[in-house]
Amino acid sequence: MMDETLLAVGHVELLALSPLIVLGFGVLLLLLQIAFFRNLKAVFTTFNCIIVMSFVSSLFAQPIRISDVFNLDFQALLGIRFILFLVIPMGFLFYDSLKRISFLQEEFFVLFLIMLMGALVVCMSNHFVTLFLGFELLGLPAYILVGYHYHLRKPLEAGYKYLILSGVSGAFLLYGISFLYAWSGTLQFDQILDVLDELLVQNKSLLLIGFTFFMAGIVTGK
Repeated sequence: MMDETLLAVGHVELLALSPLIVLGFGVLLLLLQIAFFRNLKAVFTTFNCIIVMSFVSSLFAQPIRISDVFNLDFQALLGIRFILFLVIPMGFLFYDSLKRISFLQEEFFVLFLIMLMGALVVCMSNHFVTLFLGFELLGLPAYILVGYHYHLRKPLEAGYKYLILSGVSGAFLLYGISFLYAWSGTLQFDQILDVLDELLVQNKSLLLIGFTFFMAGIVTGK
């Protein structure tokens, strides 16, 4: 009976992570497809199939606390479904745009999938570390996508500026998280909420400083 219960819980948690898992395998599949069969239309078709599969898998997921660092509540699940649903028509816009260039057409979809994985990690985060990693996973491909037309001066300049700005914002973000950890003694969102009223009475200054730096990191580049 206990083994069946553990298996059932594991199945539910795996189903909750299935949109992220589908995207991860999708990245590997696209890389293999580009390596052995470089064709924009074929890669675009595979990209659409991956997005649709990820979206469909999110429809079967149920709100659940996956672990200390991931929590798929109703708001996170709604956000994931909304993001994946919006990406489906966006793929056609990407395809039309990529047909006009003659370089690195297929790699665009790989970078976008990685960026999409970062967005899903941010939605499911229940911990400041996974939140930061999600932002970085979201931001790193964005540097390349911003300057994707590297042969033109303005996109290349925009990519360099975004790289510098994002580095500064990441420093602000980490500095704010360190203050919030010093204030609360934990990096888990739910544990912070549990002791919020008590800690507000004890030390408001650390909270104010930490939250200010944290929001500065979000606003300036993340």
